[in-house]
Amino acid sequence: MVDSLQYRKTCNHAFCLVLCHFSVYDVKLTCVLCVVPIEMSIFIREHLNYWYSLKSYYLAKTMADMPFQVHSNMLVASYTLIYFSFIFQQPIKMQ
Repeated sequence: MVDSLQYRKTCNHAFCLVLCHFSVYDVKLTCVLCVVPIEMSIFIREHLNYWYSLKSYYLAKTMADMPFQVHSNMLVASYTLIYFSFIFQQPIKMQ
């Protein structure tokens, strides 16, 4: 039978993990939502002049944001690994 205190601690840590991941993705989404209105007038002007298509614009924007996305995901993953290894007193094994 699982100890009630241990069960509550595990649930609290799982909630912390979910909250950390939610906050990271929320920050990323907020950055996108703040940038879109600023760039919309420029994009509409350049798209109506047939300088580039919608597909090429978003492909270029995605590729430009990719290093930040990868770096922040790796940072969150390493933070989560270290945090939970110390909380549950498990050694970090790199193979």
